[in-house]
Amino acid sequence: MHTLILQKSDNSSSRDLYKEAYIHACKAIQLDTSARYSEAKNAYSIVIKNFSTLLSFDDIDFDRQKLIQKLNEYKHRIEQLERYLGGIKPTRKNTSIYINENSPYQSRRDLFETDIERSIQDEWMEKAKFSFDQAELNEEKGNTEHALDYYSDAAELYLKAFKEYPNDTEEKLYARQEFMKAIDKAEQLKAQQQKATQFLSPRTRSSSSVSSTMDQLSNGSRRRSSSTSIQQQPTDDVMTQKLSASEIEVLKHTSSVNNNTFLPWIDETDLKEQFSYPTKFLDPMGSLALSEKQQEKFGGWKRPCDIMRHPKLICCISSTSIIQDIVTDCSFVASLCVAAAYEQKFKKQLITSCIYPQNKQGLPCYNPNGKYVVKLVYNGIARKVVVDDLLPVSREGTLMCTFSTTKGELWASIIEKAYMKLMGGYDFPGSNSGIDLHCLTGWIPEHIFIH
Repeated sequence: MHTLILQKSDNSSSRDLYKEAYIHACKAIQLDTSARYSEAKNAYSIVIKNFSTLLSFDDIDFDRQKLIQKLNEYKHRIEQLERYLGGIKPTRKNTSIYINENSPYQSRRDLFETDIERSIQDEWMEKAKFSFDQAELNEEKGNTEHALDYYSDAAELYLKAFKEYPNDTEEKLYARQEFMKAIDKAEQLKAQQQKATQFLSPRTRSSSSVSSTMDQLSNGSRRRSSSTSIQQQPTDDVMTQKLSASEIEVLKHTSSVNNNTFLPWIDETDLKEQFSYPTKFLDPMGSLALSEKQQEKFGGWKRPCDIMRHPKLICCISSTSIIQDIVTDCSFVASLCVAAAYEQKFKKQLITSCIYPQNKQGLPCYNPNGKYVVKLVYNGIARKVVVDDLLPVSREGTLMCTFSTTKGELWASIIEKAYMKLMGGYDFPGSNSGIDLHCLTGWIPEHIFIH
């Protein structure tokens, strides 16, 4: 995640300083991966100091924008470590630590909350509610093991919040009630599981082991079937086709896209994706490459909870609320608008059916743990794209990606990030709406030329 690219320079002092920064960066990464976070934070600080000194030189030969981007990534990592070590939550008050030019997008400041202050108890309660809802969803679908894990997570988080809330408060009482509810649910499920196990012979249990990924592919992938408040879109060939051995062999080679691997979507495993974590989820593939215009105004990577008081994934699907901003993906944004307009007009899930996690109604929901999975069609089959919720912001804390004008709404930003990851980064050269719409929906659009 935190890599460093050596650059050539004819200046011996700057070259020595770069080598020193490289050594400390390697040390910081090693300490970070070894969970020695306090020492890693100090090592990152040294790297940042060296980088800042390098940026003050005028006669050196390296990519200044890439160095600034890497510097901001290390600063963001320090913020994460400080938050982990001391319970410090970053807000827009400290965005001035980032190196960047002033943003011209002042008119958007009113779209976001200012001075976001949320207690650690608020975060625990939010994550606990999410885990409890996911537990009920998995219980309803018969995924007992996953439901037990989620109920346990919810109980643990409610208990932590209960211990921290002041005595004789409504919040403390509510946390206790929810804790007992989660415990009761977990105990009931465990009892049912033990009772069911007594009736299973060893032969039956051994035959119920999960098949391999390619076995599941050859048996075909089934779309999720659940009762929803919005009528589900009919199934299509891309999502349900049964694959032959030769097709599977081809898929092994077509899963590598832009130096990343995006495996085919498999309902049997991907609908059981883990979305709850002790700490905020970070994409193991690292942050996305930024476009030149983003780099000029880049302030850092921020999570929605850092710039919005009440983030939600979807408030109201609308094609008129999507703003493109400075990413060169007008064809993709046009496809988003088309899909949103279709869903709004016909009351059928289209764009919202590809985002996970989802609630019991089959609608995408906000994940306070910061992990999302988006189902996109590429190279002839639906594929799984995992992203975190870190979004590029300017120095003033305004988003530098596609966003919704509806306050606190995230779906457009998250889907765009997933698509940009598939395409190699925000420095997207562009496409056409037919290709993008097919990727989002599986449809095969028809081009009608008016000239």
